[in-house]
Amino acid sequence: MRNPKWHRDELVLALDLYFKLEPGQIHARNPAIIELSQTLNALPFSEAKTDTER
Repeated sequence: MRNPKWHRDELVLALDLYFKLEPGQIHARNPAIIELSQTLNALPFSEAKTDTER
């Protein structure tokens, strides 16, 4: 199954964090990435997605 398309707001937030991080900091255990994931999942249009889509 393919991931759903990202909304513009999601892309802006993800790219902002991407450009702030140093090489080697982009991994699933990074607290900033975990926080961003939680923020993205809390956005209103995220509620329409099922758990498997998130």
